[in-house]
Amino acid sequence: MNAIDSATVTSLRPVWRQVLATSYRALEDSVAGVRPGQEDNATPCSAWTVTQVIQHAAGDQLAYAKMLGIGAGPSYDPFSPSGTVDGTASALVKEAIEQTAAAWATVSDDTETVPTPLPHGDLPTPVAAVMCALDAAVHAWDIVIAAGGPSPLDEELAGHLLAAARQVVEPLRQWGAYAAVVEAGGAPSATPVTDELLRYLGRVPR
Repeated sequence: MNAIDSATVTSLRPVWRQVLATSYRALEDSVAGVRPGQEDNATPCSAWTVTQVIQHAAGDQLAYAKMLGIGAGPSYDPFSPSGTVDGTASALVKEAIEQTAAAWATVSDDTETVPTPLPHGDLPTPVAAVMCALDAAVHAWDIVIAAGGPSPLDEELAGHLLAAARQVVEPLRQWGAYAAVVEAGGAPSATPVTDELLRYLGRVPR
């Protein structure tokens, strides 16, 4: 694994808690916006429906919480979601976010590194937290694209997420966690940073 750039760690240190909170809100809001009949809609995660993306996103959050010492982790494989939720999708996501938020609350500002469920293992705390946030925020975008509604990503949030992603994502492509970078094209965008983040994560900006 490549070493994490210290300048990125420094830039994310004062903002990672807010980035997490904003991303958690985005995920909860995106799930709340799914209307009856949209659960099986196709998403930008090409093999998964809306419900499967929700299950995956919730499972990833629970995996982070477990690594930070809270909870037992997901009871299913987040990378093989069934497409069927016991109870409601909103409740599933709410419980996962509450566990993970409680876990991050145990991490002090001077904690240098924390364990993660990523193949990288321990990462500098600001980068680990923002990668956890990225998982929530970008899957929120996937859900919104499939179900309709405004993008949950803004330029400031996307900039922080992109900074962490550039440090961590490349080794994950070989496991299929992210598709290849999508080349830019077309007219200039009003949201260039968001579009760059989405393309970097293998998604076509919409």
